[in-house]
Amino acid sequence: MQNREPPAFQEYAASMLASRAFRLSTATERGVLYTMKLECWVNKTTPSEPRALAKILGLDAGDVDAALPAVMPFFALENGEIRCPELDRYREHLETRHAKQSKGGKASAAMRSGDKAGKSKGTKAVRKKTVAGDADSTASTLEAPFKHPAC
Repeated sequence: MQNREPPAFQEYAASMLASRAFRLSTATERGVLYTMKLECWVNKTTPSEPRALAKILGLDAGDVDAALPAVMPFFALENGEIRCPELDRYREHLETRHAKQSKGGKASAAMRSGDKAGKSKGTKAVRKKTVAGDADSTASTLEAPFKHPAC
């Protein structure tokens, strides 16, 4: 396991464009919104205090302060920090999927190493007999069950 954070989140443009809160936002508010989402993806939260938030985001404090009422419908305030519930759910989805894939990979590896312990020897012997069988019987088993009428 690499223990790495997912590198990206998926955003559906149609869903965002259908959001009334997004459509009613100014260009500055949209910029603050997406910068906050990016910050939440990387660090999970942002400070809720506007000056600290602006400093973290690298944006003008006045712009951030003015934009917060318009962008907060996309976020949640929790213990003095701003979170993006949508990204939290998506991160959880990715982590759950990764855990299932890891579990499946480990089960598959365990089955393969179990085969190497002796289960596959009989299978290999059967394959060798089929390959080593006479050419006529092998050819007859490879023929199509019926021929197309046009042939």
